Amino acid sequence: CEELSTAVDSPSLVLVCDDNECVVELTQHFLEDGGYKVLPATAPDEALDIIEKHRGTVDLCILDIVMPSMSGPALFKCLRTIQPDLRVVFSSGYDKTPSINRRIPEGAFFLSKPMKEEELLNIAADAIAAPVPGE
Repeated sequence: CEELSTAVDSPSLVLVCDDNECVVELTQHFLEDGGYKVLPATAPDEALDIIEKHRGTVDLCILDIVMPSMSGPALFKCLRTIQPDLRVVFSSGYDKTPSINRRIPEGAFFLSKPMKEEELLNIAADAIAAPVPGE
C-alpha cells in the first residue's frame, strides 16, 4: 500500500456524498490513505453547503447515483452551477447498465460499489487529471 499513499503529489480536495454513512466513511478512509483531503456529506443539501463554503477549491466530487432526496446527476448539475470546473465520479451498487449510463453525463467516471481502495484511488487520480466533463 505504500505505492498508493504516494500517488497524490499535493493533497487534492474531494467531496464525497452518499446517503449511506458507512460508504462515506469507507470512501473517506481510502482517499485519506491515498493522500487526499476529504469533505464528507451524507445528503445532497449537505454537499451543496460544503461546495458553497469551499467554492473553487474542490478538485473532485464522488457522488452516489441513487439517493432519496436528489439523484447524483441532479446534484452534480447543482454543484457545477457553484463550481463549473468540478470533476465527478459517480458510484452505484448497481451494475453500469444502459439505464445507469443514461443518467450520467458524458465524460464522467463510474465506480461500482463495493469498491476496492486501489480502484478508488486510480479512478480519483484519473478523474482529477481528466478534462472537465460536459454538461
